[in-house]
Amino acid sequence: MARRDIGKGRELSLKKSLAKINANFIELWKNVNTKTSWGGQWEEGKWYYPYEIVTDGQWTFVCVNPTNDRPAPQAIGSPLNIYNGLSPTTPVVAKSVRSGVQITNATVGYWINSYEVYTVTGNYYQVYQVNVHLEHIRIQDFTATTTGWVAFPVTPILVAPGTDFALYQSVNEPDPTPITWTGDWNYTLPNDATDPLTGQVTHANRALSELRVSKFDTTGADRGAELLALNPGDIVDASGLRWSIQSIADAGAFVVIFIAPATQGNQLGVIPFTFETVPATPITTMVDVNYWLSNTFPNATVNGIQSIDEAPVVVDDNAYGVNIEIQEATVSPNWELAAYSG
Repeated sequence: MARRDIGKGRELSLKKSLAKINANFIELWKNVNTKTSWGGQWEEGKWYYPYEIVTDGQWTFVCVNPTNDRPAPQAIGSPLNIYNGLSPTTPVVAKSVRSGVQITNATVGYWINSYEVYTVTGNYYQVYQVNVHLEHIRIQDFTATTTGWVAFPVTPILVAPGTDFALYQSVNEPDPTPITWTGDWNYTLPNDATDPLTGQVTHANRALSELRVSKFDTTGADRGAELLALNPGDIVDASGLRWSIQSIADAGAFVVIFIAPATQGNQLGVIPFTFETVPATPITTMVDVNYWLSNTFPNATVNGIQSIDEAPVVVDDNAYGVNIEIQEATVSPNWELAAYSG
């Protein structure tokens, strides 16, 4: 074997040995140094080791791997809007429509700098952000005064690599005229959730979010079809309260109406129950069919999301009336966020 080949072999063997020693050192450091230590303000070029805590501007981080990376995320490149289509519209016959955009499988971090929603004059809108904990956070609530895109600035939101994000709007006509119907039931407040007798409504102490309503009122009239025609967002007015219907389940001889607020009324016995429902009407929404099939987004998957009248959410390739301005960000895997001030 030539001396040069022998030298290369020894060099490769040495590199492998050093890499193994370094890996063992890191694991040893993690196992021995399990107490946090204060590293002060982050300094460029300085190395930090697991359990060191540093600040970087408004950010506070804990080191998880030896690194000289900067902990605070930094914006790179130029911001861009994820939707750049022609904004076609179409009417949907419904009581309410939820639609928007979701970003998944992101391989990079990014900032959300602002967003737009497509509105139609006179319609009532609520805008929600869905965060990493799947919490739906309402961030806007308004009646539109213009038709077209309306922009909203936000305090920049950081979305880390591998984190999903969604933004959607819920729209319905403002102040629609409800259709009402009334029946008498015997309103009772048992301790446990029990099945109601004919003509009875039970609202148990241990199930405050449930009204269990017999399909027959106190006159013996069958109201089952009317009860099952109710939808989320409809109203139950009785016993001095107005409950908003969250969902309804058919339980055979009675229906379970899940309500908010989860509060019992103050009038017992045979009392009138008035039910309010809003009829479906044409609601104009922005839908760009199959937009995300031909307009892919770098480093992430983008889809449309839609739900009509509180039905399960459908994920598809359509672009709906929500646009987001984003900007790529550097996010080091060697730091764990501890706190943010601001």
